[in-house]
Amino acid sequence: IDSTYNNKNNINTLETGVLLGGSFYINDKLSVSIIGYRALSRFYKYDAIKDDAGNDIPFYYTMARIGISYSF
Repeated sequence: IDSTYNNKNNINTLETGVLLGGSFYINDKLSVSIIGYRALSRFYKYDAIKDDAGNDIPFYYTMARIGISYSF
C-alpha cells in the first residue's frame, strides 16, 4: 500500500517561537549548553489535520538540545 502524499500546502511557511537557553562553564575549556525552543505558531494550517471526530489537531514544533563543548 502506497500511502505517500504531498502536504506542502498544509504547512505554514512562517514560524514564530521562543528560544531559551544558556551555557554553563565547568572550567576554562569545558562547557555544557542547554537550549529549548517552542513554536508559538502552528506547524500545520488550521483544519489541516483532524481527529476521528473531525476536530482540529494543532501541532507545534518543540525542541530541546543539550551540548557539550571542549575548546582546544
